[in-house]
Amino acid sequence: MATLFTSWDEERFPGLQEHMRQLYARSLAGVLSNENSPNKELDEQFINRLFQMIEKYFISFLKLGYASKTTFPVSLEQLKKIRLISILDESLRNRLNGVTYKYIIAMNPTPGCYPEHDSDTSLELTFYHELGHILTSCNKEDMEYLYKCLDSGDHAKEIEKGFECLDEVVVQSIAEDVYYDQKGEARPEVKTMQNQIIYPKGEFHSNLAEYRELQEIACSFAKCLGFLQVSEDDSMDEVIKKLAKAMLSQNFCYHFYQECVMDPEKMKDFETMLIAMGKIKDAKYGSFGIGTLKREDLDITESIVDFQVLAEKNKSIFIEPEEKVQS
Repeated sequence: MATLFTSWDEERFPGLQEHMRQLYARSLAGVLSNENSPNKELDEQFINRLFQMIEKYFISFLKLGYASKTTFPVSLEQLKKIRLISILDESLRNRLNGVTYKYIIAMNPTPGCYPEHDSDTSLELTFYHELGHILTSCNKEDMEYLYKCLDSGDHAKEIEKGFECLDEVVVQSIAEDVYYDQKGEARPEVKTMQNQIIYPKGEFHSNLAEYRELQEIACSFAKCLGFLQVSEDDSMDEVIKKLAKAMLSQNFCYHFYQECVMDPEKMKDFETMLIAMGKIKDAKYGSFGIGTLKREDLDITESIVDFQVLAEKNKSIFIEPEEKVQS
């Protein structure tokens, strides 16, 4: 049996160790009961490996400052909501490295490799990504209400996809922060990139292994949120980290809504931007065979251009107040 959270005491992490033990037992029983598995010993080794990654993830998550005094209990409770960790169905392994649905994480034991990364690294990054989805789902019910508040027509689903675009970038950025912290290395530098399928005539900037096309979009949107207090000197990683910490808080929707209520024009612009982001996210999914879009419909240049115009218009850069000099 995997060794789970044995050094984490009950006082600081109430209920976590017992939950993980029960989750491990359910998860292992689930994979061993699969009659179609060709090698149950390998399945058990895979589950053990994933559970060891959970501890590594949460240690670095805390060390890197993603949890504050107020959000730590929320993140802890989110971890305890994981219902099952399983092995991805074989029919989906040629398209997905992992997926999270209703607090169940299913992982591909033979993942595709991200650019410049091997299979082991790709597996680790993917699992950290899926754990991130568990943590950011703390706002699920409030987010559903927010979609409706922002929708002035019949676009709630598109707006939801826009927030999903933000979520994909946030959880991937956390995953890579954790991965490089575990390695004791700095994250890669931001590079100029292209995607001939969804943005054939343009360029974007990223340092992510996955969801590269969405990172700069998410960063630009974050710069429009005054409550994040993004400064002119913040790097892309720093901006995304501010967004991540906000989305890990159950106050995120409140702050977002308050900012929009104060400025109806901004609310309308945010609606349009989120719809554009939803289209960009759909195109990204479509590029690796998920969703209903055909290949010829994946060019979202127009959505990116429309988004960029509104992002520049609504940019809210925080200016540090000048220090007063005592006379």
